[in-house]
Amino acid sequence: MTSQMNTQQGKKLKSWLIAILLASVIILIALFWLSKGSWKSPFLSSIVTKSKSPQTWNYTNSDFQNESGVIAEGVTVVALPDWIEGYKIWHKRQRRKYDREKATDVKFLVVVCLKRTQCGGLSDRVRSIPYWLVQAEKTERVLLIHWNKKYQLEDFWVPPEDNQDYALDWRLERWVTRPPFSDSCLQKPTKVLHEHHDESNHEYMMGALQSSERVVCVTTRADLTPKVYDLFGTTERTSQIVVSNVFGFMFTPTEALQEYIDRIKEEQIGLNANEEYLATHIRALYPLRSESALIWPTWEEHSELMKKWAYKAVESVIAAYQTHYNSDAGGLSLPPIYVASDSANVVDYMLSGGNNNSWPTRILGLKKSLPRNHLDLDTFNNSADDMFPAFFDIAMLSHAKCLSYGIGSYGRLGARMSAGLECVTRHRQSIYFEEYNSGPKNVSAEEGKQGPTMRRHFRR
Repeated sequence: MTSQMNTQQGKKLKSWLIAILLASVIILIALFWLSKGSWKSPFLSSIVTKSKSPQTWNYTNSDFQNESGVIAEGVTVVALPDWIEGYKIWHKRQRRKYDREKATDVKFLVVVCLKRTQCGGLSDRVRSIPYWLVQAEKTERVLLIHWNKKYQLEDFWVPPEDNQDYALDWRLERWVTRPPFSDSCLQKPTKVLHEHHDESNHEYMMGALQSSERVVCVTTRADLTPKVYDLFGTTERTSQIVVSNVFGFMFTPTEALQEYIDRIKEEQIGLNANEEYLATHIRALYPLRSESALIWPTWEEHSELMKKWAYKAVESVIAAYQTHYNSDAGGLSLPPIYVASDSANVVDYMLSGGNNNSWPTRILGLKKSLPRNHLDLDTFNNSADDMFPAFFDIAMLSHAKCLSYGIGSYGRLGARMSAGLECVTRHRQSIYFEEYNSGPKNVSAEEGKQGPTMRRHFRR
């Protein structure tokens, strides 16, 4: 009997040992492949992630093209695609491999703004980041962002912290002098290199991203955001909440900028911390086209035209808000309206009462004394703090309850970055002078090409 029991116990012990051995082998294999970072599809299928809670997004002018003010039906989309969570985990591991283990098989996609190149303003530089996030995931590259043209993006926005770590750390600065960055497109901005290309050459761009080149630089001024709608598995009508959450996933204000936003909002604008407001953006200094000239609007020569744009902007956001809530001015208390513009004169005029017009609510805006500097056209010895008003305005636009914007991409960026907008409309589309029929033609087409006039008048 004792011998039989010993035999059975021996068999059980042998089975346990075999099971433990197999489990150990499986764990070792898994750890090996994780350390190599060599999943065939590391983001889409190999990582199981939890879907975010759905959110609802209601639109006015959901296509952002017409001015009808029609309310679109509410739609429901997930906050972020699951693959982004997978890419975040993979991104951290790849950064760690390169930083700590000096791995040479890690490849990078760097969205750049380099010295002696034209980068555009804030919107031009950041509006297509969601597109490059998709391309980095598709081509298994670590997405990084690098500005060295006077300012760094890190002077204003940084990656949000995620449990004492960063959700997706896109910063590059401390690696610039290390291989492979030390001899890459980052160091040769004035030369046309195969790894430094623009989005206009899509086929060549995709070839570069899929190549063995370790560092691929991309510059973007065109609006590539619409291209991500299908890639996010959404449509233009349903994707705005996803795009806005991508911005929230990647960027948060620096402590200095956030302190500035909070202080100016309370002390100068006069808004309480959680007070709701509407917002509008008026692009007043953008050049107008004519049959034979470029007209550069100025307050001195085109003030009446700018005033008309400002009035229409405020009226349109009021109408959008009232339509959204199926009410009129008599039955609905309007929140205050924040007015942003590339022209300090336009904002100052609206703050002063605008020809004694009695709006049904308070008009808010930055004082004329605060500069409206353009990131790319700033030729003065300014510090990063002098650029804060541009980032303040975009923060105000993106946190409004309803928003109206006109031409240019800055106001549209505010709409795309917002996860809380309940209605959005467009108050102006045309850039043709004859359609406004107001003001002198003060700059010829040839003069407009020379640059000094643009530097003097053109702002974000």
